Amino acid sequence: MKIIQRGTAPSERTFNHTCGCCRSKLEFTTADGKVERTAWKGDVLNVACPVCGTNVEVTIKAPVEVPRYTLSCGTQPHARGDWTLGNSTDMRL
Repeated sequence: MKIIQRGTAPSERTFNHTCGCCRSKLEFTTADGKVERTAWKGDVLNVACPVCGTNVEVTIKAPVEVPRYTLSCGTQPHARGDWTLGNSTDMRL
């Protein structure tokens, strides 16, 4: 197999971050910490600061955006007037 353009393996990817506690500037790889997958933050890498031991959290993959749905009420305004915006019949959730 021929490599046309070499990429970076996930374990070799480097991150630069400043510790929020002692303000040390850190450089680390994915292999230096623990990757956690969360629905609200996405994929985050947690590493311990070598100076003060504080957990440093870096987002490595943003969460997937959930699509918003549009409801249509037809041409009649809703019984609760606070839901209607001018002449618009569509509401965003």
